[in-house]
Amino acid sequence: MQWFYDFKIAQKIIFLIVVLTLFMALIGFVGYFYNKAASRDIADLFDNNMQKIQLLYEARVQNRAIEAELNDLLTADNQYTRSLSITDLRRRNLELSNQILKYQKTDLTSFERESLATLINRFENVSNVVNRTTSLVVVGRIQDAASYFRTNREPFNNFAESLRNLISYNQQLALNIHQQNTVEFRQARIILLTILFFSIIISLILGLYIARLISDRLNNTVENVEKIAKGDFDVEFSAKSNDEIGKLNAALNLMAHRLDTTITREKLLRNIVLTTISSLDINEVLKTIVVETGKLFQADRCFFIEYDEKTQEFLPIKSEAVYLSSLDVKDVTGLKLTDVELAPFLKIIFEQRQPVAVDNVTEIDFPQATKDLHSRYNLKSHIGIPIFYREIPLGVLTIHYTRDYKHFTKDDIDLLTDIANQSAIVIYQAKLYNQIQEISKRERLLRSIIAEILKAETLEEAAYCITKEVIKLFDVDRVTVRPYDEEQKLFADIIGESRRNENIPSAKGKLFTQKEVDDFIAQKIFIEGKPFIINDVDNPEYPVAVRQTFKDLNIKSCAIVPIIYGETPLAEIALVNTESQRVWKQDELDLLIPIVQQISIGMHIFELNSKLKMALDTERNLRKLIMRMRELDDHNQIFNYILEELMNIYNVDRAIHLHYDKNHNLFAANEVIKSEELGSIKDQIVLYYGNIKEILPGVFDRAIIINNVDEDIEDIHLRNSIKNKNIQAFLLYPIFKTSLASKEKENNVAAIVGLIMLCSSAPRKWMSYEIVSLKLIIDTISSVYFEIESRKEIEQLRTNFIATLTHDLRSPIIAEQKALEFMLSRKPETLLREYSEFIEDIYKTNNELLRIVNNLLAVYHYESGRFELNFEEVKIKDLIDSAVKSVLPMAQDEGAEISINIIDNPEVKVDKNEINRVLVNLINNAIKHNPAGVKINIESKKTNDYVQIAVSDNGRGIPEPERPHIFEKYPAIKRKIGTGLGLYIAKQIVEMHDGKIWFESEIGKGSTFYFMLPIAKA
Repeated sequence: MQWFYDFKIAQKIIFLIVVLTLFMALIGFVGYFYNKAASRDIADLFDNNMQKIQLLYEARVQNRAIEAELNDLLTADNQYTRSLSITDLRRRNLELSNQILKYQKTDLTSFERESLATLINRFENVSNVVNRTTSLVVVGRIQDAASYFRTNREPFNNFAESLRNLISYNQQLALNIHQQNTVEFRQARIILLTILFFSIIISLILGLYIARLISDRLNNTVENVEKIAKGDFDVEFSAKSNDEIGKLNAALNLMAHRLDTTITREKLLRNIVLTTISSLDINEVLKTIVVETGKLFQADRCFFIEYDEKTQEFLPIKSEAVYLSSLDVKDVTGLKLTDVELAPFLKIIFEQRQPVAVDNVTEIDFPQATKDLHSRYNLKSHIGIPIFYREIPLGVLTIHYTRDYKHFTKDDIDLLTDIANQSAIVIYQAKLYNQIQEISKRERLLRSIIAEILKAETLEEAAYCITKEVIKLFDVDRVTVRPYDEEQKLFADIIGESRRNENIPSAKGKLFTQKEVDDFIAQKIFIEGKPFIINDVDNPEYPVAVRQTFKDLNIKSCAIVPIIYGETPLAEIALVNTESQRVWKQDELDLLIPIVQQISIGMHIFELNSKLKMALDTERNLRKLIMRMRELDDHNQIFNYILEELMNIYNVDRAIHLHYDKNHNLFAANEVIKSEELGSIKDQIVLYYGNIKEILPGVFDRAIIINNVDEDIEDIHLRNSIKNKNIQAFLLYPIFKTSLASKEKENNVAAIVGLIMLCSSAPRKWMSYEIVSLKLIIDTISSVYFEIESRKEIEQLRTNFIATLTHDLRSPIIAEQKALEFMLSRKPETLLREYSEFIEDIYKTNNELLRIVNNLLAVYHYESGRFELNFEEVKIKDLIDSAVKSVLPMAQDEGAEISINIIDNPEVKVDKNEINRVLVNLINNAIKHNPAGVKINIESKKTNDYVQIAVSDNGRGIPEPERPHIFEKYPAIKRKIGTGLGLYIAKQIVEMHDGKIWFESEIGKGSTFYFMLPIAKA
């Protein structure tokens, strides 16, 4: 009978007419009329009333959805969710308006036209409530909106009631039409029966059959429509025939399926949105998406692959982003898919933004890497949906089937696309929330770091606080901070360290790295100005020393970040993994760098405070040193005290005061050591003249810095000599005579009167602040020391001067006084010639006194710089002859013999009187300080551009103790004869002529005094 089912209703009626006899043509026509009228009514019922019922049901669903959406809007806890709800409300309101418009365009009955005005009016009331409520929410009046909505919910109920009435009316109308058609059918049957009993019987049988066939199917359709209206979509309309009812049922099946799909999708998206609203945690959001999607599509595996736009690579799959249907499905957590494995899909997914569905992975010739991936995870069918937020790629939502092959329909793909589009908003929103949380966490961390730094009393304490807070935020094993000395271009030892646990080895005391390592790291972080990321310590691009240092410190991976304030490098902070390798992500560095910038501000503030404290400490130490030095008289006491204090201030093992010996070697004149185990080296030569040129700088007022003898000193003999004295690092700074000009300091080794040496028995990095403070201390105490010595010298000069006056002035004056008393005691008429001897003695005495006074005046003029020389050119022989002539009477009295040997007689440009004074003084000294009959020889000869004059005698010679004081002023050791000013003045005169004076002497053989004068230029 299938062929009969496939007949259209009109064909069934024609079939009935053909069966009847020709003589029933008239009656058949009447029956056909009534049957056709009935079929038209039925067609109108299902073409018109069903359309209206569908529109009214959809309007009813939208009305309920709008009411529910308003509730969600009023309970939303953030602006973003409210914006989404408002957008959805407007969309649904528009759709509801369109459905009413479509209903209005259908063939309406008079009752429906009368009810339409009420329906539209009630719809406008609903729209007004929606618009008013959303307007209040938009302006932030949430409470007013909620109150308004609660008091104005009646329009929704009224509108729903109108819809129910119209639905009931249309259902009843369909039933009435059906009943009317039955009456007409019966009328036709009566007419037929009156004409021909057999025709009536046949027509009745066929009509009843056709009516029953149509009625049953219509009733079934009506029942199913009612179920759909009640929300039960688990129905199936019979669509076995190709007639109108069959096609109508097929359309209703499609409608039911699409409604079911739409509601399922809405439920899924609602769950996703509700999850986001409830937690806003990205992991919870991803979990909801993959679980709900996996269950909806009955997938074996569903997961989300996150994409990092910055690095343009897929991130490892998170466990929260994986759904597995059962335990026997292989987990993909931690899988990091490569571009090679995904090569066949990347262009479609990211460039074309299209889903990729593969019903059977064995039917496509994929690259080998992709095939291996499919095999590894037992893949049969899969689909991947790209998730984009505007132009930002977020990742791929992927569904796997591992047990059976799956054919993906267009509906499946469309539904997945809708899920992906909605998920994009939710994922992006959750990511933004997580970013805000991270920023908030970072801000809290920064505030905590700054607060801890400001509370810290020492830089070490501040650095520890920094590492303690940083290790909480980043998943690392160890965090360290090392200061950087920009002036010395080196890193100090670790001042702050935090470790995950006690099993992680400490790096403190182990980071005395080679200068090559320090320079490499400084280049990477300070010169290049970016973090130095070490993912592979065996990278051949790193120098060998760097790789070895990393291995010695158990570093598997590391991020070294510069701490810079302005343009000034302050330190490095190293985040180290010692147990496993780690790949640093850009977002982690983006989080770390602002933290380090804040740390730099805190460290700079602390550094300023430290410098101030250091300056105060240095000033306090200087005051203490100076006060104590002024209390001490002995040279050794002073330097022993200074060394003791320096050893404590700089925490060194040994402090030494070095002096030059006669061979220019530096020996330990004074020494203080922390422990006797180090062994004393006092009075030992520390640095030999032959090999100290390597470490002595060209400018002698700079500190000599040796951080590690093994690395900083190339001379093996010097290195071994120092190491044998238990010295592995030292800081050397010279002591200068403060009276010398800075130019002399820089160019004259003689300006150095000693050196202070601070020593360490282990390698040590000397920092610039230590060097600066040491220079300040040494220069200051040197000034004070020489001031003390100068006062002592002045006191000695004063004593010597008084003694000189007492000895050299008092004695002649007393002799002269006695002579004058004798002369006055004689009679006045005594002749003058009887006093000639006394007068001559008085004259000689007055001459000697005049000479002493002139010498004192000369000393004053030379020392004050007021003496002016009267230069003129003169032969050297004339100068010598004039001087010999002046001393000849004295020589004759003492029986001295004077000989002259003029080898060269050049012209010199000199002050004749002053050079005469030098020669006379030298000849007088040779006469006065030797026994009678001494032989004196005066010789002149050229030496390069100078003429050298030598005054020699064969006298007793100058004793060794007196020799260092020969050219001093008022030396007590020379006061046996004369004031002791002659040679001092001679030295001043010769040096003012750009010459020099010196002597040689041998006990028992005599002395020779030399001085040189520049030859006059032609």
